Amino acid sequence: MYSRKALSHFESPAIRRARSLTRRRRNMKLQSSKRLIRKLWTRGFCQRSKLSLSNRATCSLSSP
Repeated sequence: MYSRKALSHFESPAIRRARSLTRRRRNMKLQSSKRLIRKLWTRGFCQRSKLSLSNRATCSLSSP
């Protein structure tokens, strides 16, 4: 069998362009999902830390 690199010599420019477009789309989708996960995680973490801070503050106020 030929490797993809060896076959790329015989590919038409249209096929090569379509492949690079597919690769670019896949990369963009991966990047955006990473960004979304990071954003959601950060927001959740901030909310949790605020909650624990406010909980600590109320506990210290209510304790004698």
